[in-house]
Amino acid sequence: MTTLLTTQDTQLVSSISADKLAVKDIFSDNYLFTIPNYQRPYSWEEEHCTQLLDDLHTFAFKDEPFDELPPYFLGSAVIIKREHIRNAQIVDGQQRLTTLTILLSCLRFSIADRGHKETISEFIFQKGNKLKGTSATYRLRTRTRDQEFFNTLIQEENGLANYFAKPDQIDIKNDAQSQMLMNAKALLEEFKRKNYTQDQLELMVTYIIQKCVIVMVASTDEDMAFRIFNVLNDRGKDLTIADILKSEVLEKIEEKDQSTYTEKWEDCETKLGSNHFKNFFGYLRAIYAKKKAEKSVITEIREYVKPTENPKGFVDNVLIPFTNAYHHILQVDYKAVEHAEIINGQFRKLKRVGHTDWMPSAIFFMARHVNAPDKVKDFLLQLERTTLGMEAMKTSLNERLERYAKINTRIENSTDLYIGGSEFMLSSADRTYIIASLRSPDLYGKRLVKPILARIEEEMNDHSITIHYGGLNIEHILPQTPIDHYWTSRFTTDEKLKFTNSLGNLSLITVRKNSQAKNYDFLKKVNTYFREDGKASNLAMVNRLLDYSEWKGEYIEKRNTVLINLLLRSFGLPEIIADVQKSS
Repeated sequence: MTTLLTTQDTQLVSSISADKLAVKDIFSDNYLFTIPNYQRPYSWEEEHCTQLLDDLHTFAFKDEPFDELPPYFLGSAVIIKREHIRNAQIVDGQQRLTTLTILLSCLRFSIADRGHKETISEFIFQKGNKLKGTSATYRLRTRTRDQEFFNTLIQEENGLANYFAKPDQIDIKNDAQSQMLMNAKALLEEFKRKNYTQDQLELMVTYIIQKCVIVMVASTDEDMAFRIFNVLNDRGKDLTIADILKSEVLEKIEEKDQSTYTEKWEDCETKLGSNHFKNFFGYLRAIYAKKKAEKSVITEIREYVKPTENPKGFVDNVLIPFTNAYHHILQVDYKAVEHAEIINGQFRKLKRVGHTDWMPSAIFFMARHVNAPDKVKDFLLQLERTTLGMEAMKTSLNERLERYAKINTRIENSTDLYIGGSEFMLSSADRTYIIASLRSPDLYGKRLVKPILARIEEEMNDHSITIHYGGLNIEHILPQTPIDHYWTSRFTTDEKLKFTNSLGNLSLITVRKNSQAKNYDFLKKVNTYFREDGKASNLAMVNRLLDYSEWKGEYIEKRNTVLINLLLRSFGLPEIIADVQKSS
């Protein structure tokens, strides 16, 4: 879709400037950024942050002299800013600038050198200087409702240190604030996971400050700033990928067959719908490239799929069968003499996870074996185990994409998917990561929790019932904010921090009664709130809570191991025998 400038727009073009700026030039005395209150809340998740760190790691730790390292482009930001005035309202880019501030804060917390800490602080906080005519202020101000929290946790020099010393004293008022905290924790965990030395931490922050760049598009006019934002985020532009490919492929087909193949192409687009057809080419790129995208989708389609080299073959042997496979997944309508119900059930289970990175592998295998339901069934059963296993171990986006790429290579080469050492199978190392991840005291709020609990529930009831996933909620047994004497007398502050958000203290429920019931004593709460006034629940997880006569820390720890073992069993992995014996 083409966006044309009006006469009024052309009169305002002179009010636009665009500069490619490094972080050192962005978080500087040239700008004071404010996120207006009308902006949506901060919403980047842990995966966005760890993916950013992975990408920066790849660029910063190349075996090249620092001066020769390539810059990392973080995208564009659109601001309203008048010439010679430092104040800048962020129209687009608040997620990136906020996350950069969180990342700098985490690096400042992790770096030991006092001088380096102070240098990093200069990019977060502007000190007052009478000679410069500057006042003490933060370089980025969030929405008013989140600013005090962001100051206290992220921007103040000792914010993270104070939190880890007394985590129960921080007051989280909304999802945006919770996400800021979780993202900081995720980045710090990733530092440990990557085993960064002090020298590596210093190199990383040096790279970010000097080499991480953003194109800063500034307009003095608010209306023009929003027009620029709409152009940069034009949802119609991605549709031209299909249009361009269609044109390139069909023009290579002899004229007598063009009408037939045009109809075939348009049948595929109609079957999927325009949005899914757009997504389809991204999945197709992943199937053929077998690696994370480095260029645009259309460029890599041309490079790896090569649709114009054999245009009829592409339409008949790739576009149509792959479209049909994708349609089966979307509509959950696979039909066969046997296993159709199981296969469609696996589609539903795979859709529980918070991403679609598994989709290319599912499309690829189904397109190749659409008439072999026994093979499709076995593949989808294991694909769901491996996908959910990666969720359980909190695999980063890059690691996940790399693993699916290797699975796609095995599919393409018809290599045994189920042999030992195959990336398609969960390994003993995966098991170790799963256990460590699910023993975290801070599990609640992670996207993995609900699909993991659903898988455990199905293992508990021996797959004898079909659970209505969309109608399930996650509840704490020990309440998040206990006020009843039953709870406050049984758990210390340290125990509440340790157990409240752990797996062992969480349960799926199908009924939500009044909020007051959340603070009933244990047995009354289970019968009134988790069940339905004492009636048996259709969830084995809820009914098994009545195996406990009360609720205390040692039971939460024991239940945590029991739930992990049920998940491991459902994955075909060895259970934690020693821990079960120890906790019994």
